[in-house]
Amino acid sequence: MKKIVPILLAMVLALTLCLVGFADAERYDDDPLEETAVPTSEAVLEEAEPVPARSSECAKCGEMRVYIQKISEYEAGPDQEPCIHKTAGTDAVYYKYCIYQEVCRGCGYKSPAWDVRSGETSRECHGW
Repeated sequence: MKKIVPILLAMVLALTLCLVGFADAERYDDDPLEETAVPTSEAVLEEAEPVPARSSECAKCGEMRVYIQKISEYEAGPDQEPCIHKTAGTDAVYYKYCIYQEVCRGCGYKSPAWDVRSGETSRECHGW
């Protein structure tokens, strides 16, 4: 009886420490980039690539031969946003913008260009 009690206590202690160790290990399984990733809605994704399935009507000649052309892209920033890593402070956020323009295949008409913010390129944490 004297030998069984210490063995049972040792097993209970080992089991308790193992459970604490496994619970702590789950915390390290999380991807740190997953917490900082900015969720992107489907509306933003559709807006980022506004290429229609069919041609639209030209404002100049009236033909259905207009398509949307990506002219270029650029990075802008930094924009100050609340820090997502710490409890206080701000982050410097840089965004990628794409420039689009409507072009007519018939008459060569080109519409004024417009910018579409297509995503976050980098984030510098300045929080505390």
